[in-house]
Amino acid sequence: MSMSSASKTTQCNMGQDESFIHDVFCCISYITHKSPLMQELFSKWLALNSGEAALLNYVSFHIYSTSDMCIYTGIIKAINFWNAIQDTEGACGYHNNLVEFGLNKEQEKQIFKVIMDTSEIISTIVKKAELCEQIRETKVTSFNRTLMFLQMHNQGGDA
Repeated sequence: MSMSSASKTTQCNMGQDESFIHDVFCCISYITHKSPLMQELFSKWLALNSGEAALLNYVSFHIYSTSDMCIYTGIIKAINFWNAIQDTEGACGYHNNLVEFGLNKEQEKQIFKVIMDTSEIISTIVKKAELCEQIRETKVTSFNRTLMFLQMHNQGGDA
């Protein structure tokens, strides 16, 4: 059964989900400087231009379930926080302040899956943007080659 965007947003904003989003935020904020996977996701996210970031949010909203969207929200909040920390404290980033969050094994697996999926979505967005640029460049070059080929054959006269 498909969910309307309004019901997905409403469900994700309920108190229990807000608490879960906060736990995800704390977890991601805590592990980003320790986890190569999160460092890679952070770097990929940071390299997105504004249009690509908007596309990431759009695609994520439409493909993630409500619970995965809550995880995604917590991850993006933590990435934004991490970025602000980098700007204010430098590359050393987040200090090991004690943060409290409670996640069970299933939730940890679900967070890992959303991290991997988000990383893959970003890679796809970037690859498609590069491919579109190559197509635009090739189209012009290919058109010029085709035009030259036709002109060469038309110069020879009738056979």
